[in-house]
Formats: sequence, C-alpha cells, structure tokens
Amino acid sequence: MGELDHAGRSLALDWSQEMNARLPRFSTLESRNCCVVYFTIVPATPQQLPRPARSTVEPRKKTRPNRARRISLRALAALAGVSASTVSRALHDDRVISTRVRRRLKALARRHGYEMNPLVGQVFSEARTGRGFRHLGTLAYVTAYETATWWRTHPTLCGFHEGVVERARQLGLGVDEFWALEPGLNGPRLTQIMQARGIGGVVLAPVPSRSAEELFDWKAFSVALLGVSVKTPRLNRAAAHLRDSVQLAVRELAQLGYRRIGLVLRRRYHEMTDFNILSAFLLFQHDLPARDIVPVEMPKEWTEKNFLAWFERHRPEAVIGTVDFARGWLAKAGYQCPRDVGLVSLDWDAAAKEFASVDQNPHAVGAAAVDLVMAQLRHNERGIPETPLSVLVDSTWRPGRTVRQFGASWAPALLADEIKGDGGTSAGKTAAP
Repeated sequence: MGELDHAGRSLALDWSQEMNARLPRFSTLESRNCCVVYFTIVPATPQQLPRPARSTVEPRKKTRPNRARRISLRALAALAGVSASTVSRALHDDRVISTRVRRRLKALARRHGYEMNPLVGQVFSEARTGRGFRHLGTLAYVTAYETATWWRTHPTLCGFHEGVVERARQLGLGVDEFWALEPGLNGPRLTQIMQARGIGGVVLAPVPSRSAEELFDWKAFSVALLGVSVKTPRLNRAAAHLRDSVQLAVRELAQLGYRRIGLVLRRRYHEMTDFNILSAFLLFQHDLPARDIVPVEMPKEWTEKNFLAWFERHRPEAVIGTVDFARGWLAKAGYQCPRDVGLVSLDWDAAAKEFASVDQNPHAVGAAAVDLVMAQLRHNERGIPETPLSVLVDSTWRPGRTVRQFGASWAPALLADEIKGDGGTSAGKTAAP
C-alpha cells in the first residue's frame, strides 16, 4: 500500500471498521476459503469524503503543566494543607500515606505543574533500597579566587572541597570544578556550560569580593555557599561556627591559665569571615580588667616588622589566629614557644600537628553544603531563596605542643556558664592528639 495522506488514512480506517463488522458473519470454513483483495487507495479531497459519524467518546483532554514558573514542594504542601514531607512521601508512593491522599496530592501536583527532579528521586530511591549508588549526575564546584589553584594551598578551603567531593560520591554524584574568573568565561557562558552538562546543583566556594551577583544565572540552579563571605546575593550556606571557634580557643587557653590573649589576623581574613571572629573576640574582652586586654590590630598584611612591634608593645601571653609564620619570627627575636608565649591556630592543618589548633571541621561543612543543594533539588527550589538557611558546624579542639600550663585555670565572665565544673574540663569537643 502506498503512502497515505490524512484523507487516505481516514478512508482506510472506515473500510477497516466496516470489514471488522462483517467478518463475524463468516463461518470458520468459509473464512478459510476467502480471498484477500489488494487495492490501492487514491487519496481524496476532504470534500469528496463522507463525513464520519460523531464519536460518543469524549476526547481525552491533554493537560499541560504550567511551566511559566516552577512551584516548589513547600508551596505545593501549603496549597494542600499538609506538610512538605507528606507531599514528598505521596509523590514517591510511600504506603505510609493512604491511597486516597496520594491520589489527591498527585492530582494537585499535576494541576500545578510540579515535576520531581529525576536526579534527586533516583538518589533517594537508591538510598531507601540500600543498594550501592551508581553515577547519578554531576554537581558544580565554583571558585572565584585570583587564580584557579590558589585555594589549594589553604587547608580549610581544601577541606571544604574534599568534603563536597566525598559527600557527592556517597550520593552517587560527580563534581565538576569551574573557575568563574577564567578569561573569557563570563556569567552567561558559565551558565550555558553547566546547563549543557545537565548540572542543576552548584556549591559555591568562598568569594573574596563578597559579591557573587554576576557569576552565573541564579534562577537556573540550586545553590549552597561555603562560608559567610558572600553578602550579595543572600544564599543558603554551610559554614563553620566561627563564634564557637573563638570561644573554644579562649576556653582552652583560660583552662591553661593564660589571661592576656591576643588575636592576629589580617583584615582580609576578617572581611571573608564577615567579622564573626573579631566580634566574638571583642565580646570575650568586654568584661576583662584593663590589664588583661590586648588591643586588636588588623593590618592589610602581617610582616615580621609590624608583628614584632605589636608583640613587644603589648606582650600577650598567648596569641590566636594565623600563627604559623609568627613562630619563626618570635624565635628570631629570642622568644620561645611555648615557654614565653602560647600559640593557637584557628585553622588546623594536618601538616602542622604540633600546633594547638581549632579544627573548623571543613569536611563536615562541605558535606552540609551538598546536603543543602540536594534538599533544594528535591523540593524543586532554584534561584535566590526568599529566606536563606544557614547550617553552622561546631569546631573541635586539637591539642598541640605550642601551649602549656601557664597558670591557674580561670573562666572568662561571658563564657563561665559554658565551662563544666567537672574537674575544669572545657565544654568544647577535643580530638585526640
């Protein structure tokens, strides 16, 4: 039979229906002796065709979801008058939810154009079954430092990245790295590349400029920020609990008897941590007697000259902050650590375990950022959130040889309630040496 146009197919259909109606009149024997007639249908014009009888079956209406704006899981739950978890369970056919409620919520989701993210659905499906994860998709890890590799020399920034990669691997996801300041890679181009790779989730590393407005198109992605450096736009973020970090260092030094404690960080570090460390330290100093207060200085860069000038002018008993460089400068000037001064790093480095340090647990921060991205993908939430969420990860004390028992233990007034009375043990978590 030759190729038929629309009119020819309509005629063939009418003939087929007529033959189907007549065939039952033949007996089995008669049907064996029937001959088959082959003929060619000549396409006719619509005016030449008889008008077919109107079907009594109502045509199925095609419902097209409204794609103008994605509705989130939480918004869908609000419309239904139930919790977001109930909607999620219903859409995943969880039998904890009754069949009637599941049908109602699925119909509501179709009506409002809600579509579950297939990547996240597959991840959680694999998690529920307990099977090993396959490679299910890719997240983006975006940096915006002066160079593409500058962050790899910084232990905390490396820890962020390692935590992101490890958590993504546990979920069956890969991680692609992008340097947003690469020559020729502007916001629209980066957006295009990530979308072409099927990337819907982005983890954004700390941004030195404190603004990330032009990095890419926020509306297209579910994003979580690492740290607190970015002020615009306001994003969901996972960060070290920096106030806790400072208080932990101060508590430990107070337990060892240090009273005159100084803070050594350059101004840029304060800016990238949104001055959280500085504010917590000044709060600690608030009720100290004047003789125990060591003034804070924030130079653009610490050098051997300005550091030793500050140290000899104020003679702190202990120094917290970025202190790896200070140890060598003090030794050259005749000061021994910990005999003459205690040193505590606020940025623990596995390669310098001799330093007493505060471990900001950057691996846990990176993992928390991935979880924030996955939660947004699961709820169909993209773009800049109306109410950003912050996940703060507490720090851990890492003992080291750069401090010693300096005097009688004491408790700073504003931290006294956080010190246990049990043998003078600090309330902060302490890792094994």
